[in-house]
Amino acid sequence: MKGFHGYADMVALGKPSVVAQQIAAILKRTTIVQRDLDYTFYPHFHPYVGRLVDELVERSVKGLQASDTATPVWQESLLTTQKYAPTSMVKTPYPVKDLDFSISGGYSVYNWELFYHVPLTIAIHLSRAGRFAEAQRWFHYVFDPTDDGPGETPQRFWKVKPFQTAEV
Repeated sequence: MKGFHGYADMVALGKPSVVAQQIAAILKRTTIVQRDLDYTFYPHFHPYVGRLVDELVERSVKGLQASDTATPVWQESLLTTQKYAPTSMVKTPYPVKDLDFSISGGYSVYNWELFYHVPLTIAIHLSRAGRFAEAQRWFHYVFDPTDDGPGETPQRFWKVKPFQTAEV
């Protein structure tokens, strides 16, 4: 029996074909599949743009560059029970507003640029131009080995949040 594009015809000359009978038998069976669903939420916005601009305006570049390691840590929950009341289908930990530097963060590339790449690029440019005092100030926004403040060594020397918590 010939079919169209390799498929057997369902009915040949008024009689159901063998394939049609097999398909009918399969369709009469019912299968119930149970699945457990859960959801993970990720923020895809930068929650602290306004605060970072305020830091820049009020405390200059030094204040802005210090804001990623500021104490207390800027972190607020996004899925509060007053607003959303997440059920058990929402996986924990719930998303939080923070200065995210993770690989999967929706705005973490921006934070890396702001707190690491921009100061380092400016410092390298100033150093190449022979403006060493200014370059050192910009290098110290990333790493300051002269910091004698409180905190553990070498973590306190790093001025970029992910480097302070990285395992050495």
